[in-house]
Amino acid sequence: MKTNSKPGRNKRRPHHSSGCEVKYGVKIPRTVGEAIALDKLNGDDLWHQAIKKEIGALMEMQTFNILGPDESKSFKRDGFQYARLMMIFDVKQDLRRKARLVLGGHMIDASGHDTYATNMKGISARILMLIASANELRVLTGDIGNAYLYASTNEKIFCRLGEEFSIAGHGATGRIAVLEKALYGTKSAANRWHAHLADTLRCMGFTTSRYDADIWYQARSDGSGYDYIGTHTDDLMIVAKNPEGYFEVLQEKYTIKKIGTPTFHLGCDYVRGPDGRWSIGTETYVKETMERVKTMLGRKDLGKDDTPSYLTNIPSRARQFTTTRCRPTQVIPATSWNSPVVDNMW
Repeated sequence: MKTNSKPGRNKRRPHHSSGCEVKYGVKIPRTVGEAIALDKLNGDDLWHQAIKKEIGALMEMQTFNILGPDESKSFKRDGFQYARLMMIFDVKQDLRRKARLVLGGHMIDASGHDTYATNMKGISARILMLIASANELRVLTGDIGNAYLYASTNEKIFCRLGEEFSIAGHGATGRIAVLEKALYGTKSAANRWHAHLADTLRCMGFTTSRYDADIWYQARSDGSGYDYIGTHTDDLMIVAKNPEGYFEVLQEKYTIKKIGTPTFHLGCDYVRGPDGRWSIGTETYVKETMERVKTMLGRKDLGKDDTPSYLTNIPSRARQFTTTRCRPTQVIPATSWNSPVVDNMW
């Protein structure tokens, strides 16, 4: 029977009978219901606490304008777009459970809204370390928690709150909520946060550099040189005589975590030698990439493989490039190789 569909096009994702994804030996739920079921199965409340923490942070940041029961019934949708809320789950290396509520912004028409946001270039971070070594400046890094939620959104979006709000103890399930902040998932969220942080740095007296719009500098009051702040979304790198002073000012406005001398920042390892010089490497990044490849291939050890591979694991769209001796026993979709290839290029 002939079909008009092309290979690799218009195909649904295969259903995995194995159920939940496993990461670091922990099953990751796909829905709130699965999260609660896993807690019962494991005899703990780790996923419940992760949901409670996330919803609590959203409520504290006044992310939504939650309408009352009567207001929800009479809500006029003129000018508003509806988007679905969904909970994304993850497990960190220290086995902490992470829950993140995101908006289905892919279904929203963001025409007329700025969506572009820049980040500090990789080479800029290395230049900052060179400046630090040459001028005997100190380096500290930090991570702004729930960064996007500090910025207001310009998009007119409403949603209906799910069971996660009742699970977290707020009892607002089923109510209509109007989005007030740049929640993760909205197309303009990154742009709104970038503009918000830029305004903050300008108020502190910093000026953006001409080479990289995410490197900010300011002349020190004693005329001895400049201090610098590099921004990469919610990650900060401060190179200054007194970086703690700048973090204290920023902490008056933001919750900043993991403030300290950099050891791993934006995919790079940082080591400071006895002579004060900084060394930058990618050992941690490469190791994590290799672990992801092992998981994808279902192997404990990669060993040495021939190139092109002819025994196993041939990408489905690369089979035409293999020789006649190729008899793959396992075919992996070509899209699965995108991440390892990009990691290798990086």
